[in-house]
Amino acid sequence: MILLLKVFYSEARGKVTIDDDTGYFVDSNGFIKLFHGINCVHKVTPFYIPKLLDPHTFKVLRDWGINVIRLGFSWIALKPHENETNLEYIDIIEKIIDNAGLYGVYIIIDLHQDGLSKRLGAIDAVPDWFMDKIKRPPYLFQYPWPLTKYPNESAWFLTYATYESAHAFESIYKNVSGLWNYFAEYWRITTDRFGKKYNVLGYELINEPPPGNFYLNPFLLLPNIAGQNLLLFYDYLCNLWNIFPFVNGIPGTGMQRVPGLLQDEMARKKSVLSYHYYCWLLQSTPATEHMPSWKRYLCDQLLLNYTFKNVRSIVQSTGGGRFLTEFGLCLPDGNPESINTVECNAVLNAADRNFESWTYWDGYELFSNLNVENISLKSFSRTYPQSTAGQPVQLRFDVDSGVFYYAFVPTQKNCTNVNSTLLVAEIFVPMSIHYPHGMRTRFIPEQLNYKVYENNTNLIFVYMPCTLIKTNIELIEITIIPNQN
Repeated sequence: MILLLKVFYSEARGKVTIDDDTGYFVDSNGFIKLFHGINCVHKVTPFYIPKLLDPHTFKVLRDWGINVIRLGFSWIALKPHENETNLEYIDIIEKIIDNAGLYGVYIIIDLHQDGLSKRLGAIDAVPDWFMDKIKRPPYLFQYPWPLTKYPNESAWFLTYATYESAHAFESIYKNVSGLWNYFAEYWRITTDRFGKKYNVLGYELINEPPPGNFYLNPFLLLPNIAGQNLLLFYDYLCNLWNIFPFVNGIPGTGMQRVPGLLQDEMARKKSVLSYHYYCWLLQSTPATEHMPSWKRYLCDQLLLNYTFKNVRSIVQSTGGGRFLTEFGLCLPDGNPESINTVECNAVLNAADRNFESWTYWDGYELFSNLNVENISLKSFSRTYPQSTAGQPVQLRFDVDSGVFYYAFVPTQKNCTNVNSTLLVAEIFVPMSIHYPHGMRTRFIPEQLNYKVYENNTNLIFVYMPCTLIKTNIELIEITIIPNQN
């Protein structure tokens, strides 16, 4: 789950909340926001990515169309000992957040974990002193039971199948020994230091939380039951600071409402379902290999489409927003038949069709080292609307041809001067990557015009003359086509 800040100020148009009817991110002037980004999670010391301390890194990211990063904020680095807070580490993370803000890049602060601790056969994500607070199960059920040996590094996810792992997470969700207090301290420090940063979009309360002790309650393995075990835990954290949470969960959260709703009637406008998409069929196959048609069908027709449809259905029921905070196992490599290329392009195209914000896993080493000829960059650096004064109808981008099409129903209705124009969209256009010889635009209505943003030549502002307001325009269509050499 991701919590959005109650007061989140964008660079230009005030706080961002969630639209009740659509689940879209929307600013105070009614502009719908779309985010494309990467994950920047460093799981080992120094628990941050040194390149992010250079502001130029964020200029590069912005120029490639990245307007958000999901930033890992390590609990281990923050609180190496129970009674010690690492202020130097907080200063470093603050510097990274401020560097991002210089170039309009937003931040999702992520309490990242993948198995909780080395004691459970995973990567350390929580301090040892916190693990000491969790009472271990009887010796017979201690890690790695029921496995006969420790999983190897590539099969780390098997640690979730062990009894002690399930027991540890169940202890957290049930607040055994007051474990919630330590999470609360982590988030109090986080919100106190970063809560007023204009570019902090929200907080991911915990990454990929497993369901709990399914050995004691096998029903927790059912998708519509698992999330119920986390709801009180999420409620507790949400109600402490009235923050904007990103909450993990699919294929079914099991939650009948967004966290915090019982105490905050505005919770639907501040809660985001954070979900991940990985096709498990691809995990054992080198991504450079040919992707056969049967895998394309199962992964990209069935599972991928089900994921987007299911998430939309969940959010329509509970309220709140949605954000694809992880997808990967692919990196376009120039081979149109490889898993790398087919899978990544399938996810990115599906995100366009569903008008979905995303952060690619992993990617922090990807963009700042690429040049404009790199084939991977061509897929990720896409033409897309970053802000829209209207309701999206259709969005598509062809990575091979560079042709972009966007249709939306305009909602701007107030013109104070009939001779003026209204801003209706901000479109990111990667000129050097997809339009090296320039571009042509087609507008419907054709009276629309655009200007290039003076601080970022890859960003165009599309305007509608006020004279069109009284004509009741039902649909605006924007097409961008690259010029040929």
